[in-house]
Amino acid sequence: PELEGAYVAPRDELEQTLVSFWQDLLGVDMELFYWSLVTYVTLVDFSSGLIKALAFGFAIAVISCHFGMTVRGGAVGVGRAVNNSVVASAIAIFVLDYFLTYLMK
Repeated sequence: PELEGAYVAPRDELEQTLVSFWQDLLGVDMELFYWSLVTYVTLVDFSSGLIKALAFGFAIAVISCHFGMTVRGGAVGVGRAVNNSVVASAIAIFVLDYFLTYLMK
């Protein structure tokens, strides 16, 4: 495919290593992959991804600690607490993702 802008080569060894890794993994031409990465992935995309990852990790940690510290009933209670923790974490991620996406657009 034709590139819309000028091709910018990887600037250092780290960028070259990353480009080679993704080229091997995805089977995509290195120049096209790197150009697309530089052109379409903005700092806002990158930072919002990091913020969401931190928020999701914090929510999972707090929810899991809550269920873990309040468990009763031996092994059966632990099993129920783990199941409830997973369900609550999944719901929390969906809700957080919705609101964080709304706030960061």
